[in-house]
Amino acid sequence: MNQTETKPSWFCSRLNVGQKIVVGFLVVALFSLAAILFALIHIQQQVNISGDLVHRDFKALNLVRDLRTNLLAQERLEQQFLILKDAELLVLLKQRNQEFDTLWSSLLKLELDEVTALKQPATALLAERDNAIALLTAQKTRKAGAFFSERLAPLRTTFYEGLDEISKNRQELIDISLLDLNQLSIRAYRTTLVLLILGLAIGGVVAFRVVRSINHSIQRLALAARQASEGRFDFSLGSFGRDEFGHLASEFLTMGKKLLDLQKRLLDANPLTHLPGNLAIEHELERRIVSLEPFAHIYIDIDNFKAFNDRYGYQMGSEVIARVGKLAKEVVEELGNQEDLVGHIGGDDYLLLSTPEKSERLAKEIIARFDKMTDIYTQEDLDNSYYDGVDRFGDERRYPLMSISIAVICSENLEYPTHQDISQECAKMKEHLKNLPGSNYLIDRRRR
Repeated sequence: MNQTETKPSWFCSRLNVGQKIVVGFLVVALFSLAAILFALIHIQQQVNISGDLVHRDFKALNLVRDLRTNLLAQERLEQQFLILKDAELLVLLKQRNQEFDTLWSSLLKLELDEVTALKQPATALLAERDNAIALLTAQKTRKAGAFFSERLAPLRTTFYEGLDEISKNRQELIDISLLDLNQLSIRAYRTTLVLLILGLAIGGVVAFRVVRSINHSIQRLALAARQASEGRFDFSLGSFGRDEFGHLASEFLTMGKKLLDLQKRLLDANPLTHLPGNLAIEHELERRIVSLEPFAHIYIDIDNFKAFNDRYGYQMGSEVIARVGKLAKEVVEELGNQEDLVGHIGGDDYLLLSTPEKSERLAKEIIARFDKMTDIYTQEDLDNSYYDGVDRFGDERRYPLMSISIAVICSENLEYPTHQDISQECAKMKEHLKNLPGSNYLIDRRRR
């Protein structure tokens, strides 16, 4: 393996240990200041939202509640006066009217859209209310009673409905504002925390590198890095700087490449079955081909899986995919070799790499266990051994229950085995197997 020399960064090559410490503290200070400014900005936004809630929305709800209470009190006093004709009741009624005017004026000052729409009904209500007071003052109770029911009551009903609409809208806006306030608080908290942690982390890295500036500590860390990367290399990365950190940087670069390779392997694993994916399969297959190690390439495919997925839903389909992967892994662990590979190509396709003498028994056992997975069907479909569905062309078809097809190719039958040749031959064998009823396996014993 050839290694090119990496050009050192300005920070590593131009700054001494003391300067790096200063830079580290400046970074911490910068991120801390950014976190404080960000927090202050969001606090101001929260204050603005809270101010709107207190001085507008909550106030509007309180005024609407007081207006409803006032109107109800007016109605009770009017009815009592019609019966008792007590002058003190009329005085109380006029006081309630004055309180209503004050409340309505306060609500108008909030300049809410819903209140603007209620101005016309309110004006009519106030005018008719004054006429009603005039009738009561003149002791025309009979005429006043008719006036209340025919003129004043409908106006009050309209006004009540308007108040209900205002209350409903304000409550919805309050709920939205409270939700925004909560989300804003969460976002501010998380971002501030990230900025602080990031600043402390960067400063901590600088401090860590300075503390480890002693040559003996650097050598020990270099050895740990080599061990962590699971390999020893006899090449030099060259100088990364003028101080002792250059050697440490080169060792971490080596470890980073190893970790990157490991990460790729982990990302390649199928998230549903957690089995190795295409990269791992290709790597292992190529290794066996190059080493001339006899192997059996066992390709597994679920027949009629799409029809099953369409009928039972993707969640049940995903469960079948996971169970088949687990089934194949268990069979290989029980009957295969310790170094055998169980991989998931994708979808309903799997691949096993074993030895030729194990291949047939593995195929038979996988088919036997798969055919026993009857709990994935409804009893009706199980009794019928089929179900109706629609194919990719939109035509109705009758599909049998799922089966499994296994194509086996042994490397010892191929003079010059290649990944491409094996894949093409497996595709042909798979098409042949899919035309057969039930679950089947086929071992290509031809020599070529």
